[in-house]
Amino acid sequence: RSYLQNARHALATAAADSDAPLLDQEVDPLVLQRVVHPENLASHLFALVRDRPEFASATTQLRMLTSAGTLTDAQVTWVRSIVAGPVPRCGYLVQPDLPVTLALDGPLLPADWTAEINYLANVDGSMTLSLSDGPDVRVRVRPGLNRVFVRLPGAGYNVAARADTAALSVCIAAGPLGYVAPK
Repeated sequence: RSYLQNARHALATAAADSDAPLLDQEVDPLVLQRVVHPENLASHLFALVRDRPEFASATTQLRMLTSAGTLTDAQVTWVRSIVAGPVPRCGYLVQPDLPVTLALDGPLLPADWTAEINYLANVDGSMTLSLSDGPDVRVRVRPGLNRVFVRLPGAGYNVAARADTAALSVCIAAGPLGYVAPK
């Protein structure tokens, strides 16, 4: 019961402090087990709570609910990493007519992974990311040097990236791909 009270307060505070969505993820397994998936996702558990941020598959501000129901800043663990790309001073160059494959330093088993995507974009737009064996996830990008955290369900040896907006060029750098953990 205290978990729900703490979480409702934390979500209301987060909505007042920032317009960044919360990355949709599983709540602590001590609160709700994985066997009830997808009901153990924060978006399902708090679907009827009005005063809260939106839940999304990508966010610019990575936060997570703790086992006590408080909201804390989070980071992506280094289970695997996106290795440095082949384009000097860019990494991986993603354009509408030039989709690319971001190499990982090893395989990923089936799970809901989170990737930290460090990028430089020339215009506002969107791109699509997916693990080699996983669904497409659409990600909004902003011009300049930025970071976005993306939920990538699936498995595989690489991440496919393609720009969906005309005239969009995105350079993607190396970064972690793993689980979300408190900072």
